[in-house]
Amino acid sequence: MIDMRLPSRQIDVSRLHYDRKYGTAPPGTRVDLRYAAIRADLKLPTRAQHDAFEDALGAAKMYLVLEDMRERSVRLPRQRSDLPGAFSIA
Repeated sequence: MIDMRLPSRQIDVSRLHYDRKYGTAPPGTRVDLRYAAIRADLKLPTRAQHDAFEDALGAAKMYLVLEDMRERSVRLPRQRSDLPGAFSIA
């Protein structure tokens, strides 16, 4: 609205999480990219939700954990869906 660019690049932690967990997911893999699901997968503590500061802090922690996993070539385990051939986004 004010024709000003932010100096920081954008980082999508859900994309980083997808790469670590679902990158080459076979058909039938349930994909869940909700903030709470990513936090739980990374075993980060539950904090106040829908609070701008807490959400930003949580996203920063997710980024640090996911970047560390990427650098070490660590992947997150995933579960197969009970429905054969089903691919869903939760």
